[in-house]
Formats: sequence, structure tokens, C-alpha cells
Amino acid sequence: MSPPIRRRAPGMSPEERRAMIVAAAPPLVAAYGGAVTTGQVTRAAGIGEATIFRAFADKDEVLDACVADAVSPGHVQRELASIDVAQPLADRLTDAAGPPARQARGRAPRPGQRAGLRAGPAGDPH
Repeated sequence: MSPPIRRRAPGMSPEERRAMIVAAAPPLVAAYGGAVTTGQVTRAAGIGEATIFRAFADKDEVLDACVADAVSPGHVQRELASIDVAQPLADRLTDAAGPPARQARGRAPRPGQRAGLRAGPAGDPH
């Protein structure tokens, strides 16, 4: 019996490829900052390292695209829509302020976010 034939994934447009990479990169950028490697990003996106350079000129362009996506109105609207309205107002405002505020309050991060350091005296939940 012959081995199964490997088929390439269907081709993607440059815009689709960019969107896939930008969607995979933020947790790594949050964890490593500018020290994140293109290899780490491509592994997270499930693509070969050379593929990233078909969509972006260099790592700086990937980082710029991640920042642009993070501050885009659509991204902000999705983040705000994900806040549980059943929470107390103070917790909703902390979630709306983003990861730095959650870290300062010692709140557990959402999946995909880095855990922050607990603030305040031991035993103080906020």
C-alpha cells in the first residue's frame, strides 16, 4: 500500500493570511513584547515561517498590524461585548479598562491573556 498523498492547504489571499497571523500573534506579543520571534508567531498560526513573509515585509510590520488591530473600533467593540453584564459595576469597569486594570485588581485574566501580579495586602481580593 502506498503512503497517503499529502495535499497542500487551499491557497489564501494575502489579506486572509495577514488576518490569520494577526489573530494568532496578540497572546505572544503580550507575553514577549518586541522580543517575540516570527517563528513563534507562525507556529501559533499553524503556518510555515516563510509564509509570514508573503504577508508581511518583516516582524515590525507584523507588530504594527497587531497594534492597529488591537486599537481598531471593531476589536474594542468585541472586547466590550464580551464583558459579563451580570458582574458588579466595578468589575465591569475594570474589565473595560483592560488587562492593566485587571492585573492591578488581582483579577484572573480571560483565556489567552497573561496572568497579572496580585496587588494589595495578602488576602485582599482587590
